[in-house]
Amino acid sequence: MHVLLHTFIRKTCTIEMSYMLFLQGSEVIFKVALSLLGSHKPLILQHDNLESIVDFIKTTLPNLGLVQMEKTINQVFEMDISKQLQAYEVEYHVLQDELLDGPSTLNQSQRAAQLEKTNGSLRQQNLDLLEEVQVLYTHHREWKPVLHTFPELVSTRRHSFPAYVTRRPGFNELQI
Repeated sequence: MHVLLHTFIRKTCTIEMSYMLFLQGSEVIFKVALSLLGSHKPLILQHDNLESIVDFIKTTLPNLGLVQMEKTINQVFEMDISKQLQAYEVEYHVLQDELLDGPSTLNQSQRAAQLEKTNGSLRQQNLDLLEEVQVLYTHHREWKPVLHTFPELVSTRRHSFPAYVTRRPGFNELQI
């Protein structure tokens, strides 16, 4: 009876989590993780290394009781982390823009030297690509007449092949 009740509770909790996922989107995953980590923080901090923490999360957290599951579900419904996530998103974009702008510690002459170096390498790449294009264009001009005569060549070979086969002595005696 206990196993049956335990299975029913697990399935009910899974269904409730699925409903929350459909209702609130992927934010629910973060909410559940934050709720579980927050409610088990003292137990998690007792572990010395990452391996034992991961083992604790894999073995202990899935075996929560009904009361703890309900508590977690209620916390998830009450949590509002959208403002925090938006703040983190803004901070991420600001940091990304700062990285794209480059370090502001470079003075103007260092920045100009860096740009000149980049410009020189881009010019060299352009010259290399132009050379490749010229080689390909030359090959194209050389092969263009051959490609135009290729259908005629195939046609004449098809017609001459049966004549060649019939002229060979002993060809008809071959048994495959």
